[in-house]
Amino acid sequence: MSGAARALLAELTQLGAAIDACGGTLKLRAPEPLSPDLLERVRAAKPEILAALSAPAAADIERAAIIEHDAGYSADIADRHAREGWRAEDWRAWLSETAARRRRIGDDHGEASRFAYGAAISEWHARHGARRVPGRCPGCERPIDERARVLALPGGERVHGVPCLVRYGARWRSAAADGLAGLGISAPTGRAP
Repeated sequence: MSGAARALLAELTQLGAAIDACGGTLKLRAPEPLSPDLLERVRAAKPEILAALSAPAAADIERAAIIEHDAGYSADIADRHAREGWRAEDWRAWLSETAARRRRIGDDHGEASRFAYGAAISEWHARHGARRVPGRCPGCERPIDERARVLALPGGERVHGVPCLVRYGARWRSAAADGLAGLGISAPTGRAP
């Protein structure tokens, strides 16, 4: 990404704006209306910003190793999954294997299926969840005062308190469940996202 595009993203962050890649479009949210000049610069840099926001995470190599180990896939298939994402049949195979492992340790079919679905929700979020916006609470989407007491989450997110934590959790679990449902994978009986 060019220095100009990087500076533009920094300027948007400074203004409290959040920008996400949604397919081939950019979703831009800001607490205050943005100037026409700034919006024009975003439009001009759209291809670069989309590429940067859609680029595979630096953790793809690590993710491939985890996929290879946990799912038992060969290195080349694990690498493809890490780079290109999983198709519906990949998610189904992973769910099936995860549930089978749980049954081997004594879970009944229902418990194993619910556990596997919960793990899939978390994995979907890790792969496809909205990117964290530094300085912004993912629960209420308001800026976080650096001097305020906040809850720090394992993924680096910071929320204002328990209400924001609950709101954020419900939001990302619902988005992940919708993503899996789009692949034809629904929650097993007795499991809400």
